Amino acid sequence: YILLNLAFSTQAAYTGPVLLLAGNRQSQKDRLTLEHAAHEADKADRQNVQILSAIKQNTTLTENNTEVTITILQHVETLVQEHIAEMVGAGKRRKTPRP
Repeated sequence: YILLNLAFSTQAAYTGPVLLLAGNRQSQKDRLTLEHAAHEADKADRQNVQILSAIKQNTTLTENNTEVTITILQHVETLVQEHIAEMVGAGKRRKTPRP
């Protein structure tokens, strides 16, 4: 009985530190995993801010472009209407008989 108790005590003496080392290594791996996840989350946040900024800039440029396009379209429409009015006026003048 004493020899069996001595054997178990010896095994416990070796098992305790081994389990503690394994636990420490696992907690170290967990810490590294959490640090990596936090780093990746920060990186994703920075990318999201950059993308949002680019989208806002693109939206502003698109709105400005739309305003310029509408202005040009209105100017072209005015020119076309003036041209049509000139053509109609010229046609009326031609239809009048010459003396």
